[in-house]
Amino acid sequence: MLADAARAAREHGLLLHLHVAETATEGEELLAAHGLSVPALLASYDVLGGRVLAAHCVHMDDADQELWQEYDVAVAHCPASNAKLASGVAPLRPMLDRGIRVGLGTDGPASNDSLDLFADLRLAAGMARLRERSATALTAAEAFWLATGGAADAVGRPDLGQLEAGRRADLVHVDTRDLAFEPVGDPGDVLAHLVWSGAGRHVRDVWVGGRAVVRDGASTRVDVDALRTEVAVRSARLAAG
Repeated sequence: MLADAARAAREHGLLLHLHVAETATEGEELLAAHGLSVPALLASYDVLGGRVLAAHCVHMDDADQELWQEYDVAVAHCPASNAKLASGVAPLRPMLDRGIRVGLGTDGPASNDSLDLFADLRLAAGMARLRERSATALTAAEAFWLATGGAADAVGRPDLGQLEAGRRADLVHVDTRDLAFEPVGDPGDVLAHLVWSGAGRHVRDVWVGGRAVVRDGASTRVDVDALRTEVAVRSARLAAG
């Protein structure tokens, strides 16, 4: 099925998105059954080679990463989900050093309850530093790039990720008057505060393609009260079995 999906994606220039090497048991079972790692198994079935975005990529050795380089596979790095599920810590610094395209992801609400990308920013930097045992393994600027330009590169969208003429007008207005953004000795401090202290609650406005989707902290596209009622109804129905 994956081989067919990959073939169709290549024929139509589409992005193929799949989860890869998320858990240790996944890799161990496939290695025992096929004698290949997850990335090597995908390569053997001709799944790689087109536009591929692989989520997680936690359990990747050097040979696996070399395959990602060879096939130019991009990675959606989901540190909050990986931490909640105890999946492990992805080799983020080694992947970046190899030139593998990496963008920041959240995974779904079942394993990342708040879907707060700012929390993932902080975890990406913190977990990379823990893994490499270096307080400089991932800088604030690199972490921020994972959520902006790096993410745009990972999905192959040159029209996103940076504020430049000709790109889509996707903008996020963050309230830096909050005490979490103090003190500011130079412009670089703002970026450091954004990564280490910022949170979704600091977002005041959001524009997507030039259209306001959040205004003064509230969604312009969602009826929150109606949504809350719908969620309550659906959760009660699920709980009832």
